[in-house]
Parts: sequence; structure tokens; C-alpha cells
Amino acid sequence: MVAAALFALLYMPKVVYRADGHVFHALAAAAVPIGVVAVRMLLAVERALPGLPAPARRAVPHPVLVAALLATAAIGPAWLADAKESMLARWRYGGPTFDPATVASRLMPTVPAPAAEPMLGYAGPDAIDPAMVDGWRLLLGVWVSPGGTVLDLTNRPALFHAVLGYAPAGRFFHVSMALRRESQAALIADLDRRPPEAVIVPTGRGWDGIPDTVRHYLVSRTVLERYVPVEAFEDGVLYVPRGTDLADARLYNAAVACDWGDAGGFLDLAPPATGPTEWRAEPQTGPETVRFRGWAIDRATGQPARGVVATLDGRPIADDVPGLPRPDVAAALRSPAAAASGFELTVQVPRGAGRRVRVLAEAADGALRPLDAAPGIDFEGDSSAEGPAAGYLELRRVEVHDGVLRLARLPLDAAARARLRLVVSGGGSGRRYRLAELPPWATEPVAGAVIGFGSPRGGRVALPLGACPQWWGFRDRPLFLWPEDGRPAPDLSVAWEVAP
Repeated sequence: MVAAALFALLYMPKVVYRADGHVFHALAAAAVPIGVVAVRMLLAVERALPGLPAPARRAVPHPVLVAALLATAAIGPAWLADAKESMLARWRYGGPTFDPATVASRLMPTVPAPAAEPMLGYAGPDAIDPAMVDGWRLLLGVWVSPGGTVLDLTNRPALFHAVLGYAPAGRFFHVSMALRRESQAALIADLDRRPPEAVIVPTGRGWDGIPDTVRHYLVSRTVLERYVPVEAFEDGVLYVPRGTDLADARLYNAAVACDWGDAGGFLDLAPPATGPTEWRAEPQTGPETVRFRGWAIDRATGQPARGVVATLDGRPIADDVPGLPRPDVAAALRSPAAAASGFELTVQVPRGAGRRVRVLAEAADGALRPLDAAPGIDFEGDSSAEGPAAGYLELRRVEVHDGVLRLARLPLDAAARARLRLVVSGGGSGRRYRLAELPPWATEPVAGAVIGFGSPRGGRVALPLGACPQWWGFRDRPLFLWPEDGRPAPDLSVAWEVAP
């Protein structure tokens, strides 16, 4: 009992800090003392019930206890479900449920056929994706020797180490165990002693929605300093030792977006080896970005309009062809031909001109027809189009980005680039920022090539940029930093420093 109680005591911090579904981890760890105490309490109650002379023993429990246990088994699950509904803040991640069908399926499991992977034995048809396993098997077979070491940052040891048979790199079989700075340093020491032949970098966020490149930022920085991407799958990016020809720098952007959330304001970082030094920044003023969404048809034929044209003061500035699915429009107009009449159109215009931009429908004869607009969408200036409305404008959003800074290029070697930290001060509490090689109004931004961060309390935020795959994909040129909300941040200061 003492040993079981001490083991359960180790889980008490999770009860305090994770008052959600994780509390059942602590209950599971305390199953032995809970069971013993429950049995002792039942025996004490039974001895106190009338009609049972002490210290007699009963072969069958007292009827009162039997009735109480049956009532608990019948009412308990429903009561727990109601309690979860009334305590969303605590149970929003789920808790125990009772499903008789699930219990029956676990007591008598059946499978239609042997699994495709012998390591799994019998399993359901959706237990694993054979195409995904074969893809990784073929790819790793090219770059890694049989049984060689692979560092898996996607937290899937069953795939890479059990099914595919590659040895884990380091003492942590599951990389999520390397959380603290000391644990990450231990894993990096293992990588120094036995460098893995390949590293798998995640493309999606890890558990609790945190990117693993952020969670294990020291390990990620080490990997990115020593390895380069050569192939990207939907569920991971393959990195091999640096010195291999980089197939495409855009592969860095295939990894999970490096969104630090509010972590940058709380990291306990070692004192810098160099800096902090002011990062020269110039304010930038960009255009207004206007986004439209709606549908347009040709009234004469009921077909989608030949095109939609954005005009500024009567002058065409952009056009597109409707083609987005709109089954609701086809049903409302009773015209199946209008099922592909939707459009989305984005234009950029000088500051202050966004409300003068109109979207018109182009009929089959080339004439321009107006569109009705949703309530709240009004325009400045007159329209040059006449006649009945040929569609409907559902959305117009005018975006203006203020507070954009153009950061000067830094002449850094590879070692300093790996250890560079972005240091941002001021800007107010609760604000979030973006760092990219293109400004927010860029018409064709590279997907995923943005680093996000913020702080709920304002003050100083320091980001180890070397841990972000996107940082390594940025070209050697000036970068752009801006507030996510598009509002100015006049007291924002930007500096850089190099970690030891």
C-alpha cells in the first residue's frame, strides 16, 4: 500500500495542473490504493449493517451493498455524462464513457482478415494505411541502411521502429519524453555520439496542438543545422545529413508551420553569446487588399456568367471566371445550370480606394451587369453598369496592414543562422506577429513560409529562429515583420542575438 500510494503521489501534479480528461491518468495510477480503500470501506459498512453479528463472515455480500453497487453501475455513467456537460471547462477534452457495444467488441474482437503488416498481427482494416507504410518503406530504403537509426520527430515509434524496423536515435523511444531543456540536451548528446541516418520532421501539429519543432526547439535546431530536406509526404518530411544536394528549398515549408503561440514570452533561454543588437527596420506601407465572394449568372441563359470583372472608378482592374460550386443558387433559381456560378476574387488597390471597387457580371454578349450586395456592403462612387442584377455579392472584406516592418538583411554564417534569436519588445499585451520573407499583401505568398508568435503579457519575446524549418527556407534577403491584427505597433522594437 505504501509503494502504491507513493506511485500515485507522483501523478498528483497532473491532477492540479491538468484539470481535464488527463485527471483519469492519475486515477488509473491510483487504482490499487483506491481499490483497497474501497474494499475496506465496504467491509466497514457491511459490519455496521444490522443482522450481521460481528465478527461473523458472510459468503455473500449484504443485500444492501449489492443494491447499492447495482444502482451505481446503472446510474453512474449517465450521471457522469451529465456532469461532463455541465463542466465544459474541465471535461472539454473528454472523459470516461460507457458504451455496451464497445465493451462487447473488446471482449470478443473479430477481424475480417490478417493484417497487411505481420508486426501488427490481426487488426481491423483501418488500423493502418498500407500505402503510407509502403511509401515510407520505399523512401527510407533509399536513404537509410537496413536496421539503421532514424530520429522520428512525429511521435510514431510503432511505424518507424516496430513496423519498418529502424533503430531509434537516442535514449528516448518516444520523442515527446524529451521535454525539458535538460532532456533535450541529453537527446542531442545521443545524436552527437550516434548521428541518425535520417530524421522525420512533422507536417502537422503535435499533441495539445503544439508544433513539435517548437516543443523540442533545441533538438529541432540541432537537426536543421545538420540535416536538409529531400522529400515530403503528407505526414512527414525526410531530412538527411547536410552535404546532400538540397532538392528544393521549398521543402522547408512542407514542415509544420512554426507557430510559437505565447511560448516566446516564457522561454528560459541561456544568455546570448552575441547581442542583443538592434535589427534595423523600415516601416512599409502597402496597398489595400479587397476580397469578394458571391455568385453571378447570365440572366438570358441561366448559365454562370461568362466572367466577373472588378472595376475601380469604371476602369477594369481584375477579372475571373465563375466556377465554384453553388448548389444553393441552383436550387433557389431552379436552374441546375447555375450550380457552378460561385466566385471569389481578390484585388489590390491604393489606400482608401477599396470601397470604390465594384464587381460586375459579364453577360454572353459582353455587356456588364451589376450585382446585388448583401446588407452592410455599400460603395463609393457611381457604377457604370445598368440593367437587372445578374447575381449577388455576399462578402467584401477590405484588409489594411499597418505596422509592417522591413527587416534589414543580416550577414550571418551557417552557425550563427542556426543560433539566431529574434527579440521583440513592446507592442502591447495579447498581440500576435508574423515573420516572413514576403509582406502580408503579397499576392502569391509561399504556403507555410511564415513564423508566428506573440505574448499574452507583452514585454520581451525571444524566439530561437533556428528551430523553425521555415527560417532555413528563407532566402538571403530582407524579411518582413507585422502585427497579425493589421493595427500599428508604434512602440515595437526589434533586435537580434546569437545563442551560445
